[in-house]
Amino acid sequence: MNKQKGFSAIHVVILLIIAGFAFLGYHFYEQSAVKKANAESTSALNNLKTKLDDKMAVASSTPRIGLGAVLNDLATIKTEVSSVKVSECLEPAKESLVKYANTEVNMMTAFAGDRMDTAEDYAEYQTNKSKHESEFAKNLERCKAK
Repeated sequence: MNKQKGFSAIHVVILLIIAGFAFLGYHFYEQSAVKKANAESTSALNNLKTKLDDKMAVASSTPRIGLGAVLNDLATIKTEVSSVKVSECLEPAKESLVKYANTEVNMMTAFAGDRMDTAEDYAEYQTNKSKHESEFAKNLERCKAK
């Protein structure tokens, strides 16, 4: 009997099977990494929205003369929202949250400066706030579905 040198067909099949398992493992690893990044980004965005809403609750019960510190805190939160790193899927949600934060800060600034004095001004603020808040929720759900 002669000894065969080199690779046989069985060696090639075994090599292909190992490569296939490696490819599948890497694919599942990538998917879990993306899901983890999306979950972390979603959590960060939700935490910032909660922080903003909590500060707005404080602002709404603060007299105009005391709004300086609260406005400073709102501006800091707005900056945090703008600078938070999110996954590509959550960029639209982040943009909606930035618009929401801008609406809140602009309204409180106008209120503190005594420039929000008509019911129409307040109604416009409420409309914009609701619009951006619902866009934020839709964009979060859209990314969760992926």
